Order: sequence, then C-alpha cells, then structure tokens
Amino acid sequence: MKLVNVLEQVKDILNQEGEREFAELKRRTKRQIFDLVSESASDYDTDGDKDGTSAWFSFPGTDAEILFFSSSEYSDLDSIREELTDMYVDDRQSKDTVAAIDNLIAELSKPLTVINLTPHEIVVVGEDAAVVARFPASGTTARVNSRAVDLEPVAGVPVVRTEYGDIDGLPDPAPNTIYLVSIIVAQALRKPRPDVYVPDTGPASVVRDNEGKIIGVRRLMQI
Repeated sequence: MKLVNVLEQVKDILNQEGEREFAELKRRTKRQIFDLVSESASDYDTDGDKDGTSAWFSFPGTDAEILFFSSSEYSDLDSIREELTDMYVDDRQSKDTVAAIDNLIAELSKPLTVINLTPHEIVVVGEDAAVVARFPASGTTARVNSRAVDLEPVAGVPVVRTEYGDIDGLPDPAPNTIYLVSIIVAQALRKPRPDVYVPDTGPASVVRDNEGKIIGVRRLMQI
C-alpha cells in the first residue's frame, strides 16, 4: 500500500536523525518529510488563520491522513512548508511520532476485509471467464432513501420526480475494510469515499454467458 511505504520512509528519516518526535527535527528535515508526503499523496486540503495553518494529505485506498501544522498564516503549501511545527499521523496527537507511525502501519497491514452491501453475490472474472474472486452478499444492503415528488402532468399523464435522501446500511470507514455498493448508493454519497467501490457493469467490463445473462465483471470501480 502506498501509504505504508510513505510511513516507512518517514520513520527511516526520524531514526536516522535520532529523533522520535517530528517537532524536534531540524527545519530541513521537516521539509524533507513534508515533501515526501505531499508528493506521494492523492489529495490535500488546507485550513488556517493568523495563528497558524494546517495541511492534511490523503492517500488512495485508505481514509487515513497525515496532517502537518505550520506557524505560517498563509494556506498555500509553499508557505506551510517553510514554517512547519508539528505532524500528526492519522490524528494521533502523540509526542512519539515513531510510535504513531508503527501503530498506523500495523492497522494498515491487517488483511483486507471486503463487505458486499448489494443484494447479490459479486463475481469478478479474468481471462476465459475464470473466476478471480467471489464476494457473497453480506445480508446487509446499503440503500438510498427516496421519495416521489408529483410534477405537472404531461398530455394528461401523471409525472413524478424521484428525490434521493440519506443512505441506510453503509457503515462508517473502518481500517482495512472496503464496501461494495450499488452505483446509485455510490452516486448519492455527499463526498466520495476511498473505501467504497461498485462492480463495473459497463460494456468493457461485464461478462455474459451464451444466453446473455451476466456471470461476472472484470473489475470494480469508484465513483
């Protein structure tokens, strides 16, 4: 996993400097770690004011983040980099950065759990329709609450619009766990989640038998 590799490299830098706490590192070493994290991240966000600014970085395949604090009052990454003060590993407010890294690596290294929150088994196939993986339905189905709103009739025919609301049955993110859901559920998320996947039933992925029945997909996808 990409984040594990980054954490291992950060830990190596701390050990080489003989420090266990990010705040005790020299300015150039703090910047070295910041550059390593920022260049490896898939996304980032910043927030701050005149008392200081924070930048947090996310990585594909996990909801864990690495957070940096800076005494800079500016929110661009270059300014944050110049005045780094502290680093949190997945919100772990610990004086021992090395221990926080070890704890997160242990969590991320656990076997991946795949929970199918659709009503049907999801089968992934490879070449010659050979089965690569089977994900049986978990018994819990993630669904989007919806309601029909009446609109003006058209040519004397009633018309409704479907409005979608909250999602039921989708748990909060958990370490080393991904959830398989329907495309409707994934599209209803207010914010995309790196732990939520859907079976790709597009023409380039779906596999059918001689009668046209779907027997599997070649891949998963994210919305």
